[in-house]
Amino acid sequence: MRAATRPLAAATVDAVVIAVLVVLAAAAFGGAYGGTRWWVAAAGGALVGAGVAVLAARRRWPWWGTGLAVAAGYLLFGAALAVPASAIGGVLPGIESLRLLTVGVVSSWRQLLTVAVPVGTSGALMIPVYLTALVTAAVGTSIAVRARTARRAWWALVAPLTMLVVAALFGASSPWLPLLAGLGVALGGLAWASWRGRSAGGGLDLRRPVSALVVLAAAVVAGFVLGPQADVGPRFALREVVQPPFDPQQYPSPLAGFRKYFKDQRDADLFTITGLPAGARVRVAAMDDYDGVAYATSSALDPFRKVGDEISGQPPSSAARAATVQVSIEDYRGVFLPLGGSLTSLQFDPDGARSATLQDAFRYSPGNATGVVVGGLAAADGYRAQVLTTPMADQLDLSSTPIEPVTLPSPGKISDDIVAMAGRLTENATTPQEKIAAIRKGLADQGFLSHGTQGEEPSASGHGLDRLSALVGDQVMVGDQEQFAPTMALMLRAQGIPARVVMGFAPPTDDQGSPVLADGQTWTVRGGDATAWVEVPFQGVGWVAFDPTPDDQRIEQQPDPEPEVAPRAQVLQPPPPPQPPQEITTDEVNRSQNDQNDQDNQNDDASDSGAVVRTILLVTAWVGSALLVIGGPIALILWLKARRRRRRQEAAVVADRFAGGWDQIVDVATDLGYGAASGRTRTETAADLDATFGGSTVLLARRADARVFGPEELDDGQARQFWADVDAAVLGLSSGRSRWRRLRAALSLRSLRRSGRTGGRR
Repeated sequence: MRAATRPLAAATVDAVVIAVLVVLAAAAFGGAYGGTRWWVAAAGGALVGAGVAVLAARRRWPWWGTGLAVAAGYLLFGAALAVPASAIGGVLPGIESLRLLTVGVVSSWRQLLTVAVPVGTSGALMIPVYLTALVTAAVGTSIAVRARTARRAWWALVAPLTMLVVAALFGASSPWLPLLAGLGVALGGLAWASWRGRSAGGGLDLRRPVSALVVLAAAVVAGFVLGPQADVGPRFALREVVQPPFDPQQYPSPLAGFRKYFKDQRDADLFTITGLPAGARVRVAAMDDYDGVAYATSSALDPFRKVGDEISGQPPSSAARAATVQVSIEDYRGVFLPLGGSLTSLQFDPDGARSATLQDAFRYSPGNATGVVVGGLAAADGYRAQVLTTPMADQLDLSSTPIEPVTLPSPGKISDDIVAMAGRLTENATTPQEKIAAIRKGLADQGFLSHGTQGEEPSASGHGLDRLSALVGDQVMVGDQEQFAPTMALMLRAQGIPARVVMGFAPPTDDQGSPVLADGQTWTVRGGDATAWVEVPFQGVGWVAFDPTPDDQRIEQQPDPEPEVAPRAQVLQPPPPPQPPQEITTDEVNRSQNDQNDQDNQNDDASDSGAVVRTILLVTAWVGSALLVIGGPIALILWLKARRRRRRQEAAVVADRFAGGWDQIVDVATDLGYGAASGRTRTETAADLDATFGGSTVLLARRADARVFGPEELDDGQARQFWADVDAAVLGLSSGRSRWRRLRAALSLRSLRRSGRTGGRR
């Protein structure tokens, strides 16, 4: 027999109380999420769960019917409450939001534990708090409204207690939020149990409810005021024992610091390596993700995992050579590990002081053939590795070897100049192999190598889309590996060929290009050995290296100046002598009269021309007045935006220029229709921008935070480079929009009215 239910009014009170207690218990999540948006997910989930439970009780549905109703409510309201960025209009469920809600029942918990706090609210990260609030509120309300006695109804308090335990385990390790949340749940549950007992004619009866409220208020105040002053010790949280996966994009791109090797460390001993085959290069990082600002390493092919001594990867090809190398770190710094090839095993120097620490911090991605040490390398670190090296493309016959189809992150918009040049270089190529060779040869033959140091041709650093477009758009292509390798990779991507950029070091060679070092010889790697190349995957061979760098011996030839011709001296010729009066003839007198008539006619024509000019000026004045009325406001808007941009770029404090650059991105997005919420961090805003516009601004947001809040000294060059990357990101935001939409954005007043600033110098 189905349980009887309470009257609707009493059941509504029970549902509201249970929902409020569940939301109070959810406060323990606060240390993990940060911000306030997750409260909407918690409160919404609790109300949906409680409402479904009341409806199911009134309809006398069985437990499985209630479960189906809760599942339906989860999917119906979850789009707006838990994954609003993927919902239609931010409210209605769509295909993507339903996918996230379905998969997120399992995967979102792992994401919540492995993302660094505060995790924010992007993607499926709010599903755990929404789902837990929904289920606990539904279960607690069902028990409360279906219970026949007050004592059985008290079992409903298990629901908010369960919410408290889950929130404490998946929250941050700070003890105060769980303590305050538990205090609120305990006192609130006590008050509800007293009311429920009295309404049933028995049970717990607090004869002085006013005193209970005073005790509750005093306890809450004491918790907030005295709690932080006491030492209660650390609290257990699951995220303390769960090792988050290494996210390489939390660190700057290795290619972004390419020029420092030639300007600051050209002759510095970075590290020594012994055991490499002759001519083999040292790879630092493979980068396959380009956002228009920088090439970065991603986990698209293979995530970075913690590995043991033996490393399993893809089976070696017939062209690969095995080698055992020994590396000793000197002046090299960074998280990316210099390696001689694909790893099969690695062991840090057992005699080193940091051997155990390095081994615990080591992560490796076989698909990228890239290793990292979380926390970075230091002087005197060393390791021994067994590697597999693949020869360069010019040492292999790849004419009949097909390209391996791999999926890499989309580079977004590739500039028209790069696409056009790729088309010109490959117009006579018919196979992918011929296209690769044509693009490599075209860049190497037409380009000139310059690192922009003293005594070299001027060459700007960076590899943002604007810099690469300028490289191929100039009459003479001047740059170094930081520009030529990304340009070749983007040209190949434009031709549908998978390609990635690799940063590393190349061994010295003689004038004929032959290796100077023999097999296994010790090589002291210096900053001047830094280089970058492109890799393309071939079936059965693996990733093969192609180097588009121009010959470093070639120097741009300036055209010989045209010889100047000395001008001849100007000699003033004397006027002819006047004729005697007696020699003047009648014909000459007639000609003089005709000349006078012509002069009079010219004066008349001048008068007519003056009238025409006056008419033109009058028409221009009328038309100009109309244009001034229409174009004046337009010019004012454009001037205000230009002045705002100039003030940000020329701020007296260099850190303010980085903050202003990020504000410039948000203002452009605002004019394009993005609703920038105040009080959000730059990283949270960047995640919303990427979801809305399809670009990638997270790296810029992190760079802005690092420069604004970081301890290092900043200079004008860093600020100029950051603004160049900002311009490239702004171009990415506007790409794909119609000309009319871009014009509306340029004249929009939304950004001028925007008072908030995301992630400022607070």
